[in-house]
Amino acid sequence: MAPETIEVPTELSQYKDSIVNNRVKGFYGEKEKLKELIAFTDYPEEMKSDYEESKKDWKIQLKYMDSIEPTIKFYEFYNDMLYSVSILNMAFNEYEPYSEIKGIEYSKETEDDFESYCTKNNVDYFMFIENFVISKSENDYTMTSNLKLYSLKEKKVIVEKVINGDTKSHGDMWTCGNPLSCLMITTVKDALKNVIPEIVKRQR
Repeated sequence: MAPETIEVPTELSQYKDSIVNNRVKGFYGEKEKLKELIAFTDYPEEMKSDYEESKKDWKIQLKYMDSIEPTIKFYEFYNDMLYSVSILNMAFNEYEPYSEIKGIEYSKETEDDFESYCTKNNVDYFMFIENFVISKSENDYTMTSNLKLYSLKEKKVIVEKVINGDTKSHGDMWTCGNPLSCLMITTVKDALKNVIPEIVKRQR
């Protein structure tokens, strides 16, 4: 679930519009590319099985993008926290059985009752990050927040931890273009470092 909001120091507010514009432009570019890949048929016969296998992954990604497209029109910079969905899809959908992983907008009702949401929507796990605090130290910024991972099977929060973000771009999937974006991306990085092993351990 996306956070309700993130309070940003005045000197970092200049990056909000840039994050929104880049994310919206990137969203539609990626969606169009997925459609083209799924529709592509002009490949050698000997590569057919590989392409068909890849199309399963592309269709999962496209389905997720369709589900969040309505929120893109009202995109807020802090919704970049849902970048975690893309990473989780890579982590849990490389091999069968595939998982459906999606992001939702903030809901106070859901935050107060993870069990009801998970039961109603047939969700095994629910991840939520809250209480964001951005602090300045000398010439740099850090962000602390609280991570929760709820398990429907166990009917309890199985991970609850303070996590951190910084302004460094770590490259590859963790590349970020400005300090505010980096604070969110590295927070996601720290969150998934704690979440993925716990889910893997339970799914074996």
